Formats: sequence, C-alpha cells, structure tokens
Amino acid sequence: MLSRLDQTSAVSPHAEIAALERDAAAIGSEYETWLNGPGAQITEALDAIREFHSELSPPDGASVEDQVTDALKWCVVEVDRCLRLLDQHDTASQQLMGARTTIQRATTRTGEINQALEAGAKDVRTLAAALAGIAPHVEGDMCPVCNRDYAELNSGSLTAHIAATIANLTSEAGRLQALSTERASESERLTTARRDEARPSHCPRDAR
Repeated sequence: MLSRLDQTSAVSPHAEIAALERDAAAIGSEYETWLNGPGAQITEALDAIREFHSELSPPDGASVEDQVTDALKWCVVEVDRCLRLLDQHDTASQQLMGARTTIQRATTRTGEINQALEAGAKDVRTLAAALAGIAPHVEGDMCPVCNRDYAELNSGSLTAHIAATIANLTSEAGRLQALSTERASESERLTTARRDEARPSHCPRDAR
C-alpha cells in the first residue's frame, strides 16, 4: 500500500491540470480553425438557402448538424421539383414548336388553295350544265349559239368538242370542290394549332 501511495503521489496535480489546459487549448485552436474555414462556408451556405427556404431551422435554435440535415432534405425535394419543371418545359417547348410548324404549313397551304380557287372562280359546274343542255340541239358542225360552222377549224366535230369541254369542266369542278374541302380542313387545323400555341401550358408554373 505504501508503494502504491508513493506511485500516486508521484503524479503532480499541477501536471494534470497543465495537460488538460494544453488539450483544451488545442481543441479551441482546432475549433477556431474550423469556425473560420469550413464552418464559415457552411454558415454562408445555410444563409443562402434561407433566402429560398424560410422554414429552415434558425441558427440560434438548432445545432449546425440539425441545420445541415434540414437543408439537405429541402435541397433534395427542391432538386426533384426543378427536374419536373424542366421536363414539363421540354414537353411544352416541343408542343409549342409543333404548333408553330403546323401554323406555318397550314397558312402556306391555305394561301396556295385560295390562289387556285381564285384562278378557277367561274362557276364551271353551271357552265358544264349549260353546255350539256345545248348539246342535244347541235346538228352537224353548225354552232347553235354563234351560227358558225365548226368544221372550218378542222378540229374534229362540234359534238365531240362540246363533249370534251363538258368533261373538262366537270373534272375542273371536281378539282375545285376537292380544294374547297382541303381548305376547310387546313382552316380547322390552323385554328387548332393557334389555340395550342396560345395555351398557358407552354409556360409551366411552379410544380409544388
């Protein structure tokens, strides 16, 4: 027991205190270094996040670890939301581009059809019916309208000429009717494309 007491008394309390003080000083120095380096960066990052996430744990009400955990959770949710917005934006951009392409094509085609219809604006169907009514009254090559002998033109018989003209007029009437139908379709397509272009979905809003 005396030997153990001698060993215990060999350790000076002052030496222990000095060792603890040295350890405390080293820890304080390390903390100061962290506070001015990574700690300052973390604080700056948390302050920047608070500008967008006001519900982040307050700096005086929670530990740095809790603040960082809270901030990381919010960042994960926010990144996911932004990715959804980007996907919506890409889809909307493609739809908008498609609508504008349709508008351009439909406008061009409608203009072409209008020009074709304007060139054949006369009532060919009525004219064909009128010639068909005249045809039974034709005798030989003498025109019943102008009393001219069609044989003078050396272009075949007057009856065959009238029949060919009626056929051409009937064909032209069918072509103009098809163009009118196509113009109606293009007009409907143009209206739909313009409505799609003006839809607010092409400007995706906050997805939250």
